[in-house]
Amino acid sequence: MMDRLESFDSSDLMEFIAPPKIKIIGVGGAGNNTLSRLYSRKIKGVETFALNTDAMHLNNSQADFKTVLGAKITQGRGAGGDPYLGRRCAEEDEEILRTMVDGADMVFVIAGMGGGTGTGAAPVVAQYARETEALVVGVSVLPFNTEGINRRKCAVRGLLELKNNSHCVIELDNEKLNDVTKG
Repeated sequence: MMDRLESFDSSDLMEFIAPPKIKIIGVGGAGNNTLSRLYSRKIKGVETFALNTDAMHLNNSQADFKTVLGAKITQGRGAGGDPYLGRRCAEEDEEILRTMVDGADMVFVIAGMGGGTGTGAAPVVAQYARETEALVVGVSVLPFNTEGINRRKCAVRGLLELKNNSHCVIELDNEKLNDVTKG
């Protein structure tokens, strides 16, 4: 056994060592904004995907690939803050989303919580990615307190769904981020 291992040189071993295939998916307005900032840093070795029900916002996003979710349902006009509509749009485009996450070793799903598309569609994207056996990391941005209690409650429900469909979730609370930038 030892003789066999010693007969390999570094170049022979490289065929067994492939870099991980990482995909970063921004869902909804906040997810697209965050993804655009990451994309501008030109991170090597990752594929980026922007998903939104709002075609105008998506057009201004930066990513390797862009997809209008639920175009037949919303005609690209957005989910109007309705997470159930956001979910429906993602489910409508199941085949596209499954193809998007296929072959990934690790998938980051980035979304703001409290609105329609990010809150509703991000958990669906995470679920599809998890079913491929990729490691799924959710990144969730929670709304400011000034955005109201209803938006906050909606965000918490969306966050719980994202947690249920991801291996782990990184929570970013706008309220706490705002405190850090002030101090």
